[in-house]
Amino acid sequence: MPKVTKEEIESFLNGTDPMEHIIKIECGYDDNKVSIIYRNEEGRKMIKRENFYPFLWTKETTAQKLFGGDRKLIRIKLSEYNIGVKGLRTTRDDGTEPERMKNGYKLLFYAKVPMTYSKFMDFFKKAGRPIYPKERDSNYGLKEYICISPVEQYMIQTGRRLFKGYDDYDDLLRMEWDLETEGLDPEKDAISQIGIRTNKGFEKIITVDGEGEEKRKNEFNAIREFFETIKELQSDVITGHNTENFDWNFIETRLRLMGLNMGEFSMEYFRKGVFKKKKQQVLKLGGEMEYFYPTVMWGTHLTDSLFAVRRAMAINSNIKSANLKYITKYSKINKENRVYVPGKKINTVWEDLTETYAFNNLNGEWFKVDNKKLSKTLEDGSLKYTDYYENDKHFLKDNSDNSIYEYTTGRYIVQRYLLDDLWESDKVEYKYNVTNYFVCKLLPVSYDKVCTMGTAAVWKYIMLAWSYQHDLAIPELIQRRKFCGGISRLLKTGKIKKQFKGDFSSLYPSCILTFGIKTPVDLMDIMLYLLEYLLKQRQYYKSKKKEAEIRKEKLTKEIEEKKSLNENTDNLLAEKETAIAEYVFFDNIQGCTKVICNGFFGSYGSGEIFPFSDIDAAENTTCIGRQALRLMIKFFTELGTTNGLGSDYNYTPVVGDSFTSDTPLFIRYEDSGLIDIKPISELISEKDIQIDALGREYDYSKKKFKVLCRSGWVEPQYIYRHKTTKPIYRVSDKENNMFVDVTEDHSLFNSDKEKIKPSEINSDTKLEYYEGDIYSSFNTLTENDNIKDTWLWLLNANIENKKNFIDNLSKGWNMKTKTDIARIEFIKKCVNIKYTIHEKIPFFIKKD
Repeated sequence: MPKVTKEEIESFLNGTDPMEHIIKIECGYDDNKVSIIYRNEEGRKMIKRENFYPFLWTKETTAQKLFGGDRKLIRIKLSEYNIGVKGLRTTRDDGTEPERMKNGYKLLFYAKVPMTYSKFMDFFKKAGRPIYPKERDSNYGLKEYICISPVEQYMIQTGRRLFKGYDDYDDLLRMEWDLETEGLDPEKDAISQIGIRTNKGFEKIITVDGEGEEKRKNEFNAIREFFETIKELQSDVITGHNTENFDWNFIETRLRLMGLNMGEFSMEYFRKGVFKKKKQQVLKLGGEMEYFYPTVMWGTHLTDSLFAVRRAMAINSNIKSANLKYITKYSKINKENRVYVPGKKINTVWEDLTETYAFNNLNGEWFKVDNKKLSKTLEDGSLKYTDYYENDKHFLKDNSDNSIYEYTTGRYIVQRYLLDDLWESDKVEYKYNVTNYFVCKLLPVSYDKVCTMGTAAVWKYIMLAWSYQHDLAIPELIQRRKFCGGISRLLKTGKIKKQFKGDFSSLYPSCILTFGIKTPVDLMDIMLYLLEYLLKQRQYYKSKKKEAEIRKEKLTKEIEEKKSLNENTDNLLAEKETAIAEYVFFDNIQGCTKVICNGFFGSYGSGEIFPFSDIDAAENTTCIGRQALRLMIKFFTELGTTNGLGSDYNYTPVVGDSFTSDTPLFIRYEDSGLIDIKPISELISEKDIQIDALGREYDYSKKKFKVLCRSGWVEPQYIYRHKTTKPIYRVSDKENNMFVDVTEDHSLFNSDKEKIKPSEINSDTKLEYYEGDIYSSFNTLTENDNIKDTWLWLLNANIENKKNFIDNLSKGWNMKTKTDIARIEFIKKCVNIKYTIHEKIPFFIKKD
């Protein structure tokens, strides 16, 4: 088969159907028509309806079991339901058929006439093999089908994509909203304000006044006005910061206390109302998951900027909080004259309608004015504040810095606080969801779903769409398994004056393409074609971003020069704004391609989440990546290596990055009293694993040993593990010949028993060590003690046998793991012998 062209890939990724300005596509399980919500040339929201033809992939063995395997009855029922079935390609170009294709989803069932997905599913239910089997069904847990939602089926069939024709996320009409409440408990605390803002300049504060019954009535009217405003605005996206788990829940509860159901109540304003789904949805946070009940609204995407920030935190450990105040400052998008009101003061300030508050609009500062403050003096005895009127407006001047404050009410202060919240929420939502917007434009998936799913799902939908368009079978699913990872080491601590950063551009995607790491179940090898295309596109977008940055800097200098000569700079300012806009655009779109490219490796190793995953390919990628890192370190550290210009490199490596596992622990068996050192991964009982709602794994089974902790030997209550994408750093202590691997936010303890992070450690730092004596207690076993485990015997052997072991230890002995090293160090300290690790120790540990 000829190589897939760039034009074919572009057409596929951007959607083969040319229809533009589609905002959302709706199709429920009981709809035989699809609703396409789009904006016409005048910008008005319109609806177009088209027929829906459901489909799914299934295994051949499943088809043979329909209606008890009665082929005649199968044909009759297929005709009765107007359902067709066709076989799909399972072989590669050379005619070979991968094993997973033989056992894969080789048949496509499809509707010949428009029908609801419910009716389509009914065929398989009547056939005795339901698509979504329950525990009592014979095919429960067998994963006999690959099926997706009606909307995703339609988008794959038609090649239609959302947002085509819009260049930027801000081209959509995005509405931010937020509540101010009397407290955090909706069962007893009422709503005091509802703030609404759009990215097109609309702002509105809905207030709730009164006491008792009057306030309850006003609160109801405020909620009604909130829904009326949403209907009026006709936004494409409705979002807020923590609206999913707080604000929507708050409104739903307040309506329930009034005897109303939010979904039914809001149907007065919207086609199908606004309601909380009863089925939980997954929020993918890097290697972890959380579950939430999504709020849905027909024809409009509902998102939460808090989710977007938390997803960013999962891949960027420099972000320490998803709090709005923190993330706006971290991202340098905080409003210059931002108003803050402490939570405990909001209601008090809100109730104050007297103009006794001084407000500075330049920096957002405010304070309550009283006689004591007005009479305050400076060091020279003059009044600190001057009270005056100008054009019938009341002002206060701070004589110490000439700041001007305008008198206003407490209510205005709180309203400004809420509007500024909305302004910053808008900026945060744009910054952290704009990548999802660009990713969504390439996928047959609704935007609100893209905002919560992982990168393995991105490649899943890409490959399902490609397979459908080219009549390719879907391979058999595989379980995820552990595989060899990479290395991540902090090689040197302390202050380093002169640094040079050596890094690989898109290391794993580059390894995959350079070494052709592919899976045989990708029959057309399209995954590598797509990855290569996206990687090249990213480099192109990065170069365009750089060009825009250079142009912006050049224009900035020209503007300064012209200003100094009092010349007009309007044209240059306009050019600069264009350059800035281009810089932002290309930065955003390269960020999108980066996410998809970097997610490719994760898809390879994701197991059944991604039908085309291949654990061997994922392991191959990490091993090659590790070797590439080692070669880079070797290249820059060894003397005599020439860079081609006649000079030699002699750098000292500081950090080598990738990922690792296996931390050794000291344990003591309760039956024998013997000590052992085991990696924590060997202490967990796989058969006793319990998984909570967030996907975290716990082993609560009772252990036959105790673990050495800071407080001594402790019986473990449980062992917990979870996935993480955070980098791992090695902190080493040369004097004691010890090291420990931790994440960058993991706290060690210094000699003063204070928590300390790896980033806070330098060459003068004294770390805390266990103060108890364990080295003189476990030296009792002799040759006559029958212990089959050699290491267990050595760790508990008498001093003479420990000395013999050390004396006969070959200098070339290969300590393969951290556990081996820990065992050796323990034995040395028992006999008080100083011994330097050498020879075969991995290259990334610095020798003395």
